[in-house]
Amino acid sequence: METSSGHSKKKRVLYGIQGTGNGHLSRAREIVPILKKYADVDVILSGREHHLKVEFDITYQKKGLGFFIGKKGGINFPKTITHLQFSEFLKDVHKLPVNDYDLVINDLEPISAWAAYLKRTPVILLSHQAILYSPNIPRPKGLHYGKAVYKAYMPPMKKLGYHFKAYDDFITTPIIRKDIRAQEITQEDFYLVYLDSYGTEFIEEWAAEYPHENFKVFTAQPIETKVPNLSFHKSDATKFTQAMAACKGLITGAGFETPAEALFLGKKLLVVPLKGQYEQLCNAKALEEMGVPVVWKRKKFFKMFEYFKTLPNPERISYPDETEELLVKLLKKYSVI
Repeated sequence: METSSGHSKKKRVLYGIQGTGNGHLSRAREIVPILKKYADVDVILSGREHHLKVEFDITYQKKGLGFFIGKKGGINFPKTITHLQFSEFLKDVHKLPVNDYDLVINDLEPISAWAAYLKRTPVILLSHQAILYSPNIPRPKGLHYGKAVYKAYMPPMKKLGYHFKAYDDFITTPIIRKDIRAQEITQEDFYLVYLDSYGTEFIEEWAAEYPHENFKVFTAQPIETKVPNLSFHKSDATKFTQAMAACKGLITGAGFETPAEALFLGKKLLVVPLKGQYEQLCNAKALEEMGVPVVWKRKKFFKMFEYFKTLPNPERISYPDETEELLVKLLKKYSVI
């Protein structure tokens, strides 16, 4: 389409971001600026429990159907259910003007996904969680209700996912942020900790057991502590990135972006998957197969940390920078460019 001045008018894309946790927003900070080079982009963010600031405007901010994270290593299901406002969710689905857009790109954001599905607007799930639809990824043994929850959470749509390895033809390797790629890698005398699913009391107890080790903890609500080898810092993307490039090891949840970045930086990892979070259990299984130690049970935390300390730094995984190429291919497929 051309304007009266003869210039081509950009087509419209709606980018949906799940706001539970920081991983989706972290990825959006890479993806949205690239999309804006080729299309007129609006953003919808839904969910809670995120602490990152972004450099782009949020067009629609909604409560959505997010989860609350507890302090005992898992999802706080009672709080999640108590705050579930399904009638508001349905109204948001009905009112969202997805027909104004040529394409909806969705990173596990349920309002835009269901609105696009019901109103027949082209939509694709571009998210790490898309990997859960592949039979080829590593998975924990046994039955897990979380698999069914994910299938009910999002409608049927085309999928493109990211994982630590390309396990399937619709799975690619991680998007590594440019500021991670630009970091100078050093090794200072501290362990970096990002475990919002564990309470500060547990972390203080753990750090006190190892007075000759130093721990730097990033959290949403930092506290003052009397443990001399422990410091709490407010979540900040730039400072966390710098700390990750400088630490001698990272102890974190089994999300996707942070472990992938640590693998890229060649930092040794100890991961603690959220109980009841099927995606994290699958991530942890994949990481375990790659040689990363996993804390499957809280009572094993101290034992696994002892083992983790003895490990050498792993070889860096040089994930290629193919984000723009991938997005251009996607936009061409849906005739956005």
